[in-house]
Amino acid sequence: MKKLLNKQEKFIKYCIFGVLISIIEILLYCILSKFINLEPLIANSIAFILSVLMSYYANSKYVFKTIFISKKSKIKRFYLFLGTRTVGLFIDSSILYLLLNCPNIISKTISCISTTLINYYIGKYIFKWKKDITEIL
Repeated sequence: MKKLLNKQEKFIKYCIFGVLISIIEILLYCILSKFINLEPLIANSIAFILSVLMSYYANSKYVFKTIFISKKSKIKRFYLFLGTRTVGLFIDSSILYLLLNCPNIISKTISCISTTLINYYIGKYIFKWKKDITEIL
C-alpha cells in the first residue's frame, strides 16, 4: 500500500491542490456571475485566469517540485503552461456554455472537474521534463 501511495504521490498532491483551487475558482465564478452580475463567460474567464496562476505556482513548487535552471527557463515554462491552460479555458467555457440552463454551481463544478483531469495529464509533461525548457523551444 505504501509503495502505491509513493508511486501516486504527485497525482494525490495534484488532486488536493486541484480540489482547493477548483473550489476557489467555483466560488469566484459564483460571486462574479451572481452577486456582481458579470456575464457568465466573462466571470468564468476571470475565475479561470486566477485559478491558472494559483495552479502554476502549486504545480511547480509543491506537486512536481520543478527546479528551474534559469529565469528564462522558468518564464518559458510558464508561457507553455499558460498556453495549454488557454486550451483548458476553451474546453471549460464550452462545457459551461452547454450547461448554461443548469444552476451555476452545478455547471461550473462539472466544467471544473473535466478540465482539471485534462490539465493534470498536460501539466505532468510540462513539469516533468528533465531538460531545460530553453533547449526544447
